[in-house]
Amino acid sequence: MKHFLTRSAWLSAFLVLAAPAYVRADPPPEPRASQEPDKKDEELKWAKGVAQDFLGAMHKSDQAQAELLMTTQMKAVVQSDMNWMNNFGNAGFTGGASNEINEETLSPEKDEAAFRGRLDGHNGFQTPVQSKFTIRLTKDKESGKWRVSFFTYSDPVPVEKKR
Repeated sequence: MKHFLTRSAWLSAFLVLAAPAYVRADPPPEPRASQEPDKKDEELKWAKGVAQDFLGAMHKSDQAQAELLMTTQMKAVVQSDMNWMNNFGNAGFTGGASNEINEETLSPEKDEAAFRGRLDGHNGFQTPVQSKFTIRLTKDKESGKWRVSFFTYSDPVPVEKKR
């Protein structure tokens, strides 16, 4: 029995003296990586809002409003092609057309965002048409604002009506 008490006493002394070295009173700080996704999500959400505003202006054939959301280089391309906006309308994507963004990506540097999706509209014969689109936005270094730097869409294809 004496031997048991000696071991028990030794174990108790070890736990009382050594335990505080292994137990922290304050919780560990939050890792920085867990804060990064929030900033990434906020940036992507803001960029997506700009992309949706741009597409909304395009659907309304409002080139002036669409240009306000473009980079200087993109605006120069649009202004050099007098049919740029007309082509979008002739494809069937103005006046009641809609879009759906189904893929969104933010660059590792968080200064470029890409969105891909589908445009839905009606051609001149009132046939429903669809097209895939890609829109890229870049964050202006001076102002910090997201601006459309690239926009393209595939040739529209007729869509069969669902019964």
